[in-house]
Formats: sequence, C-alpha cells, structure tokens
Amino acid sequence: MEPKHSLPLADCFYKDHVLKGSFEMGKTDRPGGPYSVISRAKLEVQGKLRKVVFKTYRRINDTTATKVAQRTYREVVAWVLLASSPSPCDNINQFHGVWFVDPKLIPEAIPGIPSVVTDYVKYGSLEYTEGQDFGLRLSIVRQLANGLSFMHSLNVIHGDIKPDNFRVNEDGIVKIIDLGLSREETIEHTGLTTTIHPSYLFLAPELIIPDEDDISMFVTKASDVFSFSMSALQILDGRGYASRPFNHCKGPYPVRKAIITKQWPQEQKYPGVIPPTWKIVSACWTSDSSIRPSIDALLADLSAISPL
Repeated sequence: MEPKHSLPLADCFYKDHVLKGSFEMGKTDRPGGPYSVISRAKLEVQGKLRKVVFKTYRRINDTTATKVAQRTYREVVAWVLLASSPSPCDNINQFHGVWFVDPKLIPEAIPGIPSVVTDYVKYGSLEYTEGQDFGLRLSIVRQLANGLSFMHSLNVIHGDIKPDNFRVNEDGIVKIIDLGLSREETIEHTGLTTTIHPSYLFLAPELIIPDEDDISMFVTKASDVFSFSMSALQILDGRGYASRPFNHCKGPYPVRKAIITKQWPQEQKYPGVIPPTWKIVSACWTSDSSIRPSIDALLADLSAISPL
C-alpha cells in the first residue's frame, strides 16, 4: 500500500508554518491546470477576515502521493524563503502558511500533505492591462521585473513566469504567484524531464528537448529571463490574447518549431510596443542563454523608459 506521504523532513518543517487562525472555506475551482485545485477562503488575520486561496496539489494519471508530497514541499520551501527575507518584496504574493485540509472539504486533498495558503489577488494581469494606456502597462512590467529580481537575489528560480502567474491587486500592485516549479538555483543538472504540455509561448529554447515531447525541468535565472521577456511583450502590447508571443503561429507545435528555428516574434505584429521597449525585450530572444541580460539589467533599462 502506498504511504500517505514519504517526506518525514517535511512534517517538522510544516509545524512551524501551519495556520494558527480560523478560516471560512468558500468555493473550489478546478482550473485547466491539472496539478492542483484552488479554493477561495476567508482567513482570520489579527481579528479581521482576509481573502485567501488554498492551493491543493492532487494526483493525476499515475502520479504518486510521494510525487505530490515532493511538489508541495518544494513550493512551500520557496514561499518560506521569500517570505522570511529581512526586506520582503511587495511584488511577491503574501504567503500565510499551510493547512491540512479535511478531504470532506476538498476531496482531492491527500492525508498528510497540506494546502498552500496565499493572498487572493483580484485581477489577472491581462485583464488588468488590456486596452489600458502604455504607462500603466509599462508599470506592470517593471513591477514584474522587480519581483523576479528579488527572487533571483535570493537564488530562487520561479520556473514558470507567464501572465497567468502574476496578478494585480486593487491598488495596482503586481503579485507574483504560483511557485509550483520554483527551486533554488544549482549548477547541478538534475536531468529531470516532464511530459506535461507546456505553454511553449513562454518556454526558453534550452528547455525544449529536440525530437521529443518532453521538456527539461532544469530551469535557471536565464530561462526565467526568457519567460519574462515573452510575458512583458504580451503585457506591453496591451491587446490581450492578440498580443500573445508568436502570434504569427497557430497552435503549440508551430510555436515550438518557431523557437527551435529562431523565428522570433515580429515587431510589426505588436503595434502597442514602442521601439525602445521592443529593443529591451527582444534582446532576450536567443538560444544562447549565457548572453541573455540579467533581470536586474532589464529592470534598469525598463526604468529608464519614459511613459508616453
């Protein structure tokens, strides 16, 4: 029989981060992403109810409970590392802790593996920026760069930067969310691959394994920078889905081929991106990850751009 989980070290770690307050559980969404379910809730923080989300990893296909436990533990470690910084960053979502959810509330919950609890952030990044003026769109991209710069300063790789993974609150503050693929930077190549169907629109070339459907999971700061640049392109252009990277391609595999053959997005198809910002983001489009600019360099260049 498969154990409930097999990460004894995690048990000790979680004890320090289990939620202390009470909460009111709301509805649970089962989004297109198959690996987790998202539940809305209200958490009591210092006597006040705060809107939060519970992210609960689940098993799919032949995924074992141990795999789910490892994925959960890795994400919680990343959240704790970011949240415990002496100078936290406003552009990283607020982590509240973990909670061992009753499977009666969330049937997908596996005994012994907690849900990750973070702030609810109201607006999707594309929802917030579509059709808005260039100054606002530039501000959102700068904030995203600032949050990613903070992560990289702590040697944390996000691993999945895309518009779905940063949101904007009511005050216009970007919050980076979903650290499910995050990990500490290492020079050791783990050799890990995955057969998930990735969003090639934001996937760095070096993560694509030629002639296979698998992709490498050896994410780096450089692969984060590539993903950032494609996310920035879509936000800066400001037309929502029409502004997606590689909008000259139809379907994921033509996008994959375009990346492999270095057919990068075409400037004339992104009329909302002014030339100075085009120069900044397109500098990241190279298959040689060693010559991509750092996120700090990109943030400095974006900060020097004057809004229209």
